[in-house]
Amino acid sequence: MLLNNMQKFVIKKIVNEFELIKAIEFIHNNNFSIETTPMKICKSFDGRILGLTLNLGNNEIIGSIFYYYQPSIKIDNIKYKVINFSTIFINKEFRGKGLLTLLLKETKEIFADYIITDYTPVPKVRHLLIKMGFGYMKNYRSLILPLPSPKCLLDFKIGKLEKINDRETYEDIFKNLENYRKYEITLWRYQKNNINILLGTTFKKHQRNFALFKIKTSSVRILWTNDERLLLTEANNIAFLFLLKSKKTFVTIDSEKNNRPIFSLKLNNQFMVFPKLTVRIPPSGSEFFSGII
Repeated sequence: MLLNNMQKFVIKKIVNEFELIKAIEFIHNNNFSIETTPMKICKSFDGRILGLTLNLGNNEIIGSIFYYYQPSIKIDNIKYKVINFSTIFINKEFRGKGLLTLLLKETKEIFADYIITDYTPVPKVRHLLIKMGFGYMKNYRSLILPLPSPKCLLDFKIGKLEKINDRETYEDIFKNLENYRKYEITLWRYQKNNINILLGTTFKKHQRNFALFKIKTSSVRILWTNDERLLLTEANNIAFLFLLKSKKTFVTIDSEKNNRPIFSLKLNNQFMVFPKLTVRIPPSGSEFFSGII
């Protein structure tokens, strides 16, 4: 796709290993999304579109976007294919020329028969997505404080949290995901009395600068569970156990139900979707499942 706007820009589809490596080298050279690797996007090239690059002429890459194929979902007995986009980046000197909009429009054209998701849009991208007909999913996001529920403290029954290492459990969770790329979530098991639930997580480091001081914290993002109701009920205990076991200060969760844990703070919903839907598209198979957040 050739675009004329004082300069010649070409949008190219990423479909092979060489193109993918060049696109990832581009973002890494700009110190962006360093955790992104070729294997996290594709390990077996079968011709599917893995992303786009925006090139100056036919040579220098000045922008990129990557795609993650999610499991199909059924809404009102109709099956829909789902694509997730992430890691959208434009070189600083070319921003403000409408190139971000062009990449997003091209994405909508390529995946016209898909549901399109974006779970981590920055404010500028959110603004553009709303203009382009995207809406927010039915999703409730909370920051869980690591304070056990009062009843559990009185009963001395906070529960037990253990990291899962056996391959079979991971394979069972990933069985509905396509085996074309590498997945990097970490699985945990939480048990208490007759409660036994699985959690899929990623970890994120945070840094805030205050005058001459740098404050570093870390958090756990719970991406998946096999029982959302129990997760919401036990969230404070789980956050406390994560603090003890992994020194992670906070836990964030996204849920379809609006049942806030006792010690929690409401966060803004970030999950966006096209077309606008009044349902939640689970993040399974998305950028999150590659450890990219």
